[in-house]
Amino acid sequence: MLPKKNRIKKVNFLQALKGGYFKESSLLKMYVKNNLSIKNSVFAFVIKKSFIKKASERNKIRRWGYNIIENNLKKIANNVSCVFFIKKTTGTLLSFKKIKSEVILLLNQAGCLKDR
Repeated sequence: MLPKKNRIKKVNFLQALKGGYFKESSLLKMYVKNNLSIKNSVFAFVIKKSFIKKASERNKIRRWGYNIIENNLKKIANNVSCVFFIKKTTGTLLSFKKIKSEVILLLNQAGCLKDR
């Protein structure tokens, strides 16, 4: 699980959405904001209740997202706020592999990954 210092708090959630830009893929929409006032990069995953009714399913997908970020945290630049929104999927089941590839793709497109 991603450490709390790398998760966006409820109080700062709206600030993370203001003044940034977004990238989009088939499953996810990501809002990115370069924020010099924070020391570490912070992340959040949002899944609407209207998309997935069961809380356990929403939490499972959110945990997958945090796990993907945690495994790639060393590759991600500092001082970045990222909010991932899961889009409503029609007929496609969400899997860990699909979400992982989309998250990495969006981070790369947004320039959040460090050059190695």
